[in-house]
Amino acid sequence: MIKIVIDVFEIPTKETGIIAVVILVGLMVVSGINLKPKFENPGFVFNEAPLYKNTQLQIRPGETYVYSYVVQNKTVNATYEIFEGSGCTGIRLIENIDQPGICVGKDGLDSTRSNISFKDQSIILYKPWMLALTDGWKWNVTAYTAFNDSQVYFATTNFRVLRRDNYLGREVFVVEEKNTINSVQYEWVDVEKRILLRIIGEGFEIDLTKGVEFAE
Repeated sequence: MIKIVIDVFEIPTKETGIIAVVILVGLMVVSGINLKPKFENPGFVFNEAPLYKNTQLQIRPGETYVYSYVVQNKTVNATYEIFEGSGCTGIRLIENIDQPGICVGKDGLDSTRSNISFKDQSIILYKPWMLALTDGWKWNVTAYTAFNDSQVYFATTNFRVLRRDNYLGREVFVVEEKNTINSVQYEWVDVEKRILLRIIGEGFEIDLTKGVEFAE
């Protein structure tokens, strides 16, 4: 079981505030997490089913990815920069100036060693479980709230590949994420780069607009 402490990061500007809200909405849908007042030693414990990856990290230093976030009829852009770390590959959200980003190894994991979450919760470009995708793939993660040395079951999220598809000229896996509190979202994950191209959930949509070559 992996314990990950989730804190809401500081918002330096109105624009990054909107970005943060959209990202956190996505996190809540994926993991069945609701924002709560801070407790002493707050966090979530994720009990991940075994995961067998079939490729290594495919993003490379020097690449830049721009996403368009739409939530409640508001649209903002978020830019992810890939950089060379110390024996790892760095990923950071440029607009979130208070966070240095994360550093991931070839296995796609950062210091939390989680396949579903990163230390920097603003990173949605890529998640480690994307390296395991294949036809017919299924996986699940159970979340427990953890505070004051106690853990309480919260929700189980089930992942499954619905099909391969073509999205704007790129081959993708279409992934369904559905949890036990009746939240569901769909993600289009690039087969070659193993990054998010599109995600749709209740009340929000995120689309990659720059970073890979799309068909016109």
